[in-house]
Parts: sequence; C-alpha cells; structure tokens
Amino acid sequence: MTEIFANTSFSSADHEDSDDDEVTNHFRKRNWEWARDECFVCHQKSARFIRNATPKSKLKVSGKGASGLRKCSYPQCPVLFHDRCYLNFSEGDFLPSMHVLDAFGEPCFDPIIQGKKWICPQHECNACHQELLRTRSQLGAVISCVECIFAWHRSCVPVGSHHVNRFQDKCVLCPRHSDLEKKSRFNMPYCVVCDKKLMENKIKCDSCIRSFCEECWAKDIKKKKLRRTHNSSEDRFVCGFCICVDHPRIGDYVLALSGRKLYPAKSLHADQIPSSLLRKSDLVEKLEEPGYVLIRWIEGLEVPNYAVVSYKHLVPMPKSFSCFIWKTLKKCGNIYSAVDELYKKQEVCFGLDRSLPVEVKRVKSVPYKKIEV
Repeated sequence: MTEIFANTSFSSADHEDSDDDEVTNHFRKRNWEWARDECFVCHQKSARFIRNATPKSKLKVSGKGASGLRKCSYPQCPVLFHDRCYLNFSEGDFLPSMHVLDAFGEPCFDPIIQGKKWICPQHECNACHQELLRTRSQLGAVISCVECIFAWHRSCVPVGSHHVNRFQDKCVLCPRHSDLEKKSRFNMPYCVVCDKKLMENKIKCDSCIRSFCEECWAKDIKKKKLRRTHNSSEDRFVCGFCICVDHPRIGDYVLALSGRKLYPAKSLHADQIPSSLLRKSDLVEKLEEPGYVLIRWIEGLEVPNYAVVSYKHLVPMPKSFSCFIWKTLKKCGNIYSAVDELYKKQEVCFGLDRSLPVEVKRVKSVPYKKIEV
C-alpha cells in the first residue's frame, strides 16, 4: 500500500491539538470565519428578536456578549450562538437538552435559567452520538469538519467525507458539503431498518438508494420530510439518514451498488488505495472530491478488487446473515461464503457491538480517590 498524494505521510504524531494558523496542502487549516463573530445556526451577528414569554429579568444569564451571542463553554472554543437558535438546533440528531449543563454538571430542566455550561456539537463524535453511544461520543480526541460544526473520532468519519490522509489531516470535509446527486433509479429491495423484503409497498428515498417498509416509516416521524425540487412541482422524498447525514463510517462493511445489484464491500480510507491503482486517473480524481469513497469488494479472492463509488450508492450491511439479500448471492459461491464468514466472526457490528474507537481507548480513566469516613 502507498499513499495517493506525494505530500502525505503516515506519521502518528499527536495532531489533534493542532494550530489553526498552520497552512499546509490540504485539510490542516480550518475555516473559522463562520464561527468567530456570528451564530453558527442562523449566521447573524446581532441579537435575534424573538417573542419570549420568559421575563427579561430571568434572561440575564452569564456567558453572553453585548450582541446577545453566547460563547461555547468548552475551553478555547470560539463558537458563538443565540440561546434560542441553539435550543432549536437538531441537525445531525443533536440534542441541545443533553448539552446544557447546570452547576452540578448535569443536563438541566430549564436551560435558560439553570444552564451554566453550553457545549456546541463539535466537542463530541457525531457518529457515536447518532448510534446512541453517548458516553463514548464525548471521550477521546475528535477531528472536525473544515466548514461546519460537526466532528468525529478519526475512527468514525462517515463515508463521503473528503479525508485524504488519516494521520496528517487535521480536519475533514463532511458529506454535507458534497453536491453529488444520486445517479441511479435503483433502490434497495429490502427495508434498511428491519431488513424486511419489500415488494410493491415500499418507500424510496430520492436522494440515496435506501428503501423503507410502511411500518418502519410510520414509526419514525423524524424521517417524514418531503422537499420540493427547483425543476419539478412534485414532492421529493429525502430520508432521515440523508437529512441527518447518518451514513456508514469509513471502515464499515457495506453493500455497494454495481450496475443494478448490491454487492458486499468494505469501505476504506483514501490513503489505503493500492499503489497499482494510482495509475487509474479516474479513481484518483474521484477520491480528490468529497462524496466518494474507496471500497474493496468482498469476493473471497486472494487478490481483491477495488472501486470508488458515491456515498449515495451504498448502505450498511444487513444486521444479520438471515436477510433475504444474501440468498440472491448464493450462486456467487465465493461471495456468499466470504460474507457468511464475516457474520460468524462478528465483524459486521452496529451500536454497542462496535469495538471502542481507538481514540476512546487512549483516554486514561480518572483514578479513584480513597475517602476516609
């Protein structure tokens, strides 16, 4: 294996504590202009005039500047926001109520009055948070998006991110800033939530290849969002995974679209591309753009095949080997056997079954102090 770009190296030095003024070839300098003097939600620099039933005397809380903007309580964080903007912010499944702490360091019932510490989204791993792994989401160093408020453990960066080098890059460009569109009319033949085989009554996402059964769709109100395109008066369905940018992590096993069929693969970081593929300019050019991901097909071959696909054209592997999609691959003996082996070794994991990110493992536990009674 070798790197894609001559300027990248594989040093494992501590780069989480980076200098924002350092200028290098790719994402090693963050664009902070959006955060230093305006609300990260509404992008306004002055106070917002919002009707509020709370008496003005109760709204005089610490942490605000003359403009009505509050500064994130995390040490040396420059992010600013209005209280109301923050409390209504839900992008990326962010839960404001869990990030406003009272004097005892606990989430408070009334943030406006009791809130002492207001923490912005860039101090936790968004991927772990979305999988409800709240404790590990707030442990370990994270790497931030160069253009927005979200961050991830280096081990948890989502597919579709422009992440050239795992070791040198101090920021990434997340899929929110990709203009890639779905280029296929194909949608997966089973429900992405319950793995149920779908026939006629399936709900298709127009932004990715995910499909949903009516039962799973009805249970999750969050995902019921229709957007109207500029070129059409018809409503366009965009699923909750796309809206919240809840995609597989780089390194996860996935199903990727090839032609009109889904095949198993493993998503990889761009710097893991074999040197033999560097001559294929079409692959390298795609990896230089946000929205694409390097994959290695699961075929049971000694010499594996690689491809670069749009993050819109892949989904997580089914939760179990009993999903009917695997029966369609029985004729492909090598693929079927290789996937069976992955499930037996429990390498296809979700949620609590995931191993701890390397960044979390590095965190030293706080030593207990013996208290004499």
